[in-house]
Amino acid sequence: MESRIANGYENVNSTKNIVEDIADCYISGMKNIDEIRKANFTALLSQSVSLRAFAETIETSPAYVSQMNTGHRKIGNNLARRIEKNLSLPKNWMDQDHGDEIDVRLMTPKSPPSLKAVAILPSASKIPLLSDEISEGWGIVPYRAEVIMGFVDSTEGASEHAFGVSVLGRGMEPEFFEGELVIVDPGAPVENGNYVVVVLPGQTRISLRRLIVEPDGRRYLEGLHPVYGGMPLLLEEPPRFMGKIIEKRKRY
Repeated sequence: MESRIANGYENVNSTKNIVEDIADCYISGMKNIDEIRKANFTALLSQSVSLRAFAETIETSPAYVSQMNTGHRKIGNNLARRIEKNLSLPKNWMDQDHGDEIDVRLMTPKSPPSLKAVAILPSASKIPLLSDEISEGWGIVPYRAEVIMGFVDSTEGASEHAFGVSVLGRGMEPEFFEGELVIVDPGAPVENGNYVVVVLPGQTRISLRRLIVEPDGRRYLEGLHPVYGGMPLLLEEPPRFMGKIIEKRKRY
């Protein structure tokens, strides 16, 4: 009797059976959320007249669309919801596996704002969200389409040159945390103690630091975190770009 019970338990609960059950689930074609969104994104893009036109419709840059299309960037929650809104799709449509049933020809895109703004100054109500990667022309008005990742609401008092950018790293904790959005205004006067975004010679990423101006005129950039902030950096020559942070926001 005990032998039969033991054999039954072994057959039902063996590691081999559990592993095979899990394998069967994956073999059946289960997709994770990133794969589902990528498939839906590809289907939508395939029906657009051009990559640039699709980028305009979903209010982002052609470069960003290209990166998502090749899989170099994932499609986040905010962009997924914006795609649904701008294409008049049901909420959470991007998160559902539609298989071969997608007929995007029946979708009616809403008229997007004129994204000629990527080649002129941004409007008063919306400002560009720039890439954290530095490329030729980064931070120079008019902002180039290649560095614009989308658009965010402007803030009161911002100049027409203002833009948003995401915080990188932990060097400015606890004042700024990685992933937060900061609004930067190159037209705002910069003084001792202000937080700034700079592009330093030879760097491939922006830097967010606090500006320290000594009585003798020497200027330093310093981090806040005792470990990740690094040593103060003496600005022996003006940085290629400097903009004052005028507002910070949680991840948009």
